[in-house]
Amino acid sequence: MYPEKIAFLVEEKVLRVTRKQGGTGEPQEFVTILPSGEKYWTFLCQALWPIIDSYWLAALSLLSILPDRTVVESTLVLRGQWLADQLFKVKF
Repeated sequence: MYPEKIAFLVEEKVLRVTRKQGGTGEPQEFVTILPSGEKYWTFLCQALWPIIDSYWLAALSLLSILPDRTVVESTLVLRGQWLADQLFKVKF
């Protein structure tokens, strides 16, 4: 599946694939984003990054629950919002 997608993006001049000898002597493929393809990656990052950040913050909030302990849902939500606010303030 992925080789076909990469080949398509190479055809569309979004990516460039170069093959070089690696440190182990085996050939390795390197994928580079071409300047003409940067707008696609910028769009994807802007569209998907908030979703990824939300899941990451939710996972961190869930990790704050200690084993064998009950937490009220509203408290857990407040902790998650507090964490997101603190990370935003320090520009993390």
